[in-house]
This record gives sequence, structure tokens and C-alpha cells, in this order.
Amino acid sequence: MTSDIGHSSHPRSAVVAAVPGEQRARTVRVWFGSRLIACAVVTAEQAAGCEAGMRRRFAGCRVTNEAAR
Repeated sequence: MTSDIGHSSHPRSAVVAAVPGEQRARTVRVWFGSRLIACAVVTAEQAAGCEAGMRRRFAGCRVTNEAAR
């Protein structure tokens, strides 16, 4: 069995929550160097909790929390 981790331009994580309707969306991402390794699009109310969870899960990696486009 082989692994293609690090050989794809797409992260292996899925969107954690869909953002319904007109709510303000945030994108929380985890970076290993310049490589995106996780991404979640959540509501503004969920973003801080999601960011905190990703910081615990991916300790040592850079986590960003930005307005979704």
C-alpha cells in the first residue's frame, strides 16, 4: 500500500460545516509550512471554537481564521 500524502494539491480534510443562508462565513485553515493540510468553512459564531480545536489537534502548525470569499 502506498500513500500519496504530500503529493496532492488538495488537502485531505473535508468541510466541517456548511454555512447556511446569509450568515457570515469564516474559513479556518491549518498550514504545515506552505502546505494546506486542513480547511473548514464555518459560521462566524463557530469560527473561534473551530480554530481552538484545530490549534489543539495540529499543535505547532500555523492556523488561520479569515473571512470566507
